[in-house]
Amino acid sequence: SPNPTVAAQDSGDSKARLSGNKIPRAVPPHKHKAAHLQTRLLTTQSFKDTRTKTHTPSPASPPATKEMAITLTSTEQDICDVLTKVVDRIQQRQPTEPRLVLRIAGGWVRDKLLGLESHDIDIAIDHMSGYDLAQHVNAYLKDTGHPVRTIAKISQNPERSKHLETATTSVLGLLVDFVNLRSETYNSDSRIPQIEFGTPLEDALRRDITINALFYNIETRQVEDFTGSGIDDLKSGIIRTPLEPFKTFSDDPLRVLRVLRFASRFDYSIDAQTSEAIMRPEIKKDLDAKISRERVGVELEKMAAGPHPLLSIQMILRFGLYENIFLTPPKEQWLGDQLSAGHALAESLTESVLRMLESSERDAVRPIIATMPASLFAAEDTQLRRSLILASYLYPYYGLEIKEKKKTVPVSHVVVRDGLKL
Repeated sequence: SPNPTVAAQDSGDSKARLSGNKIPRAVPPHKHKAAHLQTRLLTTQSFKDTRTKTHTPSPASPPATKEMAITLTSTEQDICDVLTKVVDRIQQRQPTEPRLVLRIAGGWVRDKLLGLESHDIDIAIDHMSGYDLAQHVNAYLKDTGHPVRTIAKISQNPERSKHLETATTSVLGLLVDFVNLRSETYNSDSRIPQIEFGTPLEDALRRDITINALFYNIETRQVEDFTGSGIDDLKSGIIRTPLEPFKTFSDDPLRVLRVLRFASRFDYSIDAQTSEAIMRPEIKKDLDAKISRERVGVELEKMAAGPHPLLSIQMILRFGLYENIFLTPPKEQWLGDQLSAGHALAESLTESVLRMLESSERDAVRPIIATMPASLFAAEDTQLRRSLILASYLYPYYGLEIKEKKKTVPVSHVVVRDGLKL
């Protein structure tokens, strides 16, 4: 079932903010036993027994969701009021044009429905560019005596998953992103799509997973579920793609890593069809060929910094993605013995490290703890904790080296430098 205790984290790279100043401590690793993992990664057989009816996309105007509701903070209420008044003003000045419909999209909707705080407000616009709307918003704020900040225009950068121009400005003290609804068309050789203005349904269906495809309509103040399964999956703790998963991952293999990250972050199950698609050799080949190593590194860092880093490496191993993620130089370049301990050592060491961090008073680990900075054990010192987790993930390569020019370099160093770009 959904775990509302997980702290809200931003999905966007440009606004990496957290709810409050601390990241909660990880769930003790001993709770992630093999039997538990088997329940989280549904096998085909168990899925046949437990799966509910097949979900189909909703029509263009889905029914409002009544069972799960969003409670706005006073600041969020004021922002929605400002945006509604901006739309009113635009309509008054352009009466022959269709009225703009503004929706808050994605992670903010998901987190608010789970009762989590979120500051990651992305406004999806139906027939205006994000920059144009941001200019209207700033003009309204200025005319009504509110502080105005310069609009940051973030250009398209497909290699960093910025497929469409985005505008960011401050609205009543909170950064807000503005971008138009879009549809995406892919070719077989690249994860960089052709972008066009789209409908809410098209925008929802092109997203990575159903729980990230929800909208909050600012005009009606209601949640909209155009995929027809986002709310149910949020209630049931299920990760699935809005469209057929093999096609979804073929179009953009980065979505594989996002599936793993959100499944581990919320401790949700991955449905069987999605699991089967992840394990397809064609998808793993596309993951190697289409995705920049920087993007792989970004997703892995977020997993390591998340609330369940052990579950992250367990899923990476169970899906056979270790070598796709931790990309090494060709093995014929390695010096000395080949990998002997096996990738599973990453899981064992991660579990041991987390247990050490969660039980720093145990006599057995005091000699090790004494050699480490005291700040490593503070929940707010996320960089040190994350670095230790990443080192645990890479431990299977410990002691292995390659020759680079006249230097001998550890394989793990090359993986971090070239395979993850960290």
